[in-house]
Amino acid sequence: MICRKVFKDTKIKVDDAVVFEKDAYGMMIKLVRSIDDNTYFVEGTDPMSIDSRNFGALSLKEIKYKVLFKF
Repeated sequence: MICRKVFKDTKIKVDDAVVFEKDAYGMMIKLVRSIDDNTYFVEGTDPMSIDSRNFGALSLKEIKYKVLFKF
């Protein structure tokens, strides 16, 4: 996987994969499903995934990396 560090001017859109850290869960990789007022609702690909349904939407400050390519 190739990632790019997120800065305040980084464009993140729906269906982008992002990397972030939540204290209770550690580092996570999730897909952005919706964007509302500079908050990002993320979901995993597994129906039982721990994601924004559990911990809420993310701010841009919380997102560390944007996934550019995965192989």
